[in-house]
Amino acid sequence: MAVNSPGEEATTVQTFMICSLLSANKEVAAMVPVKGLTAEYLKTCTLQVLSMLEKVRFNMFCLLSDNNRINRNMFAELCGGILTPYAVHLIDSSKKLYNTILSI
Repeated sequence: MAVNSPGEEATTVQTFMICSLLSANKEVAAMVPVKGLTAEYLKTCTLQVLSMLEKVRFNMFCLLSDNNRINRNMFAELCGGILTPYAVHLIDSSKKLYNTILSI
């Protein structure tokens, strides 16, 4: 069932992955079944996943996504409405959180 549309079947799964700079490890951090994903809901999910990862002592410094319109809009929301290369880290305001959008 879709987390963002209670009572409806999910049409896709938003998956959050983490990878390490110091090793070849790549892991799935969260999977969220959704229907009709919006930038606002993606931002909410992203904040929850970042919070969870920071609580278990992962040091997140970059978000990476494809060039999908919803992803670009979410990054713009994270940056205060204007897409910039980084935003104030969502959990620790003394850090920067870099945004990288890949054109695939």
